[in-house]
Amino acid sequence: MLAARTFVPYGWVLSLLTASACASTEERPRTEDDARQLAPLPACLVQLDGAGGPGRSARTEGVIRSLREEQIWNLVYPGFDAKRGTLPADARACNGRKPLEDPLLSGGASARIDEGAIALGAGSDRLKVAWLRSLTYPDGTMGGALAMIRTFEGTAEVYAVGSYRGRAKTLFTIERIGPEVVAVAQDDGCAARKANAACETMVNVFRPRFGVLDRVATIAQERITYATDAEPGVRGQTEYRLSSAIQYVDGGIRVLEQVLVRDELGREVRKAELERAYTFAPDGMMVVDEDSLWSRVVASTKPRTPPPSRN
Repeated sequence: MLAARTFVPYGWVLSLLTASACASTEERPRTEDDARQLAPLPACLVQLDGAGGPGRSARTEGVIRSLREEQIWNLVYPGFDAKRGTLPADARACNGRKPLEDPLLSGGASARIDEGAIALGAGSDRLKVAWLRSLTYPDGTMGGALAMIRTFEGTAEVYAVGSYRGRAKTLFTIERIGPEVVAVAQDDGCAARKANAACETMVNVFRPRFGVLDRVATIAQERITYATDAEPGVRGQTEYRLSSAIQYVDGGIRVLEQVLVRDELGREVRKAELERAYTFAPDGMMVVDEDSLWSRVVASTKPRTPPPSRN
């Protein structure tokens, strides 16, 4: 279970960590100190209990604590009641905000919070991103708080909390853009598409700032649509497919796009490629230097989506 909980205004965290280190006679492992320097300042600190489970020590050097799902809920939502198993719309996260009141999550119905309601993704430096799914929607998507967290032998830390809505099988990772740490959500809408059905796979990038996990970029990784008699000299149905290779590099995100146009026999009609770059603007959001090829190639043809396939 989680023990003493400490909530500290963002600007005070560094001085608190310094004071704690000076007052304690027990030093943290050097590997932990190194990892801490590669993450943003925590918005919330929680002291873990000393049990660590049967036969385990919470301070075993080199062992990083793994939290149960109930503990993660309590870490992000201090007022979470596991017996009730639901969250009110005005539930406050540990950063003081109410992630379920985000307009992005409007219209959702409260879902029973059981084991398996959290989706986790990991990255370097022991950082994790946790999607705490507590809302459901008629279109089959789910919604809830999105948090960047990390645990050490004696403490658990929350760096930022935001909101996310997407398919239940959304994949999460932690990436680095130079010194910046970002959480990435890949919502694959093309994984189980039917024949001749339009789809898209979107990647959302979240950056922790002042305790809030802000969405700073949305990038199309794959898009497919169809049109009829849309290409000069080509009769029948045409397929338009966008594929993007996304790279996280110093200074921003590189996106290598390719749009391939094929006729109904699968023959290549034309192909276009483009490299785009996302960089951080002064306001913390990301801006892109070029419009997507998708808008140029597909919008120019004004394709008409065919009726749903009967296959």
